[in-house]
This record gives sequence, structure tokens and C-alpha cells, in this order.
Amino acid sequence: MNNKHLKEFKDRLAIEKNRLEKELRLISKDSLEKSQSEMSGEHGYEDNAADMATTTFERERDESLVWNIKDMLNKINDSLSRIKEGTYGICSDCSQEISIERLEAIPYAENCLRCQSKKT
Repeated sequence: MNNKHLKEFKDRLAIEKNRLEKELRLISKDSLEKSQSEMSGEHGYEDNAADMATTTFERERDESLVWNIKDMLNKINDSLSRIKEGTYGICSDCSQEISIERLEAIPYAENCLRCQSKKT
């Protein structure tokens, strides 16, 4: 992989990392505001079961989103580390180069398409 491609992938990963970190902060802020609202008694016993189910659904959805974002951030951080180490674009299983096309589609890919297809 040439330096131009490497810089492009590094920039894309950094932009995506910043976007995900911002999204994580927004979700966390929103969840905190919802929790404070619930604790302050704004929602009392008069809430019906549907309201409680909606609140539970929203909380579980937010937790799932947070988990997915953190997983993506870990993959991106691993990719940025591999760029620094000089191993970015090398399959972690077979040590062959990962195709540029695959990295353009999934810049945090750790495996070439052949090795990844064996895992799924």
C-alpha cells in the first residue's frame, strides 16, 4: 500500500472516530437527562404500562447503540494503531495484503476477504 492510500485511510478513520465519539457523547447526555427526569419524579405512578414499556425499549436501544459505537471505536483505534505499527492492510490471519477495495468498503477490516469468509 502506498503512502497516499495510507494517509487517506488514516484520515477516514480519524473522521469516523470523531463522529462516533460525538454520537456517543450525545447518547450519553440524552440518557443522563432521561434518568434525571425519571429520578425527579416527573414520571410517577400515573404512568401507564405502555409508557413504561416505551421507556424500557428506549433505554435498551440506547444501550445497544452505545455498545455498537464502542465496538466500532475499538476497531477504528486498532486500525489506527496498525497504521502506526506499519501493519495496516495486512490480514491478521494469513499475513497477505487486504485489497484496497475491501479497505475502501471497510477501512477497519482486520482480515482479507478469504479469511473473513472462513469466520462467518
